[in-house]
Amino acid sequence: MAGLKNRGMLLEGQPADVVVYDMEKLGTIPEHFYDTVYDLPGGDWRRVKRARGYNYIIVNGRPTFVDGEQTGATPGRLLRHGRG
Repeated sequence: MAGLKNRGMLLEGQPADVVVYDMEKLGTIPEHFYDTVYDLPGGDWRRVKRARGYNYIIVNGRPTFVDGEQTGATPGRLLRHGRG
């Protein structure tokens, strides 16, 4: 549908995004409210709901989140027309 090529399998040397989570601990923080952050251009605000229960988010073999904390890694790439 999106025209992505060579995707959909975990194979050595191929790009992949993997999420490792604990099903028993999945939820949001805070449970019933949103946080307000002022990180948009011009100091504008948006509402966010943070997640809990995610152990790892791995993009192209590099952890981007570990136990809910950002690692600073940004290994993803923008795909255009199924290429990239």
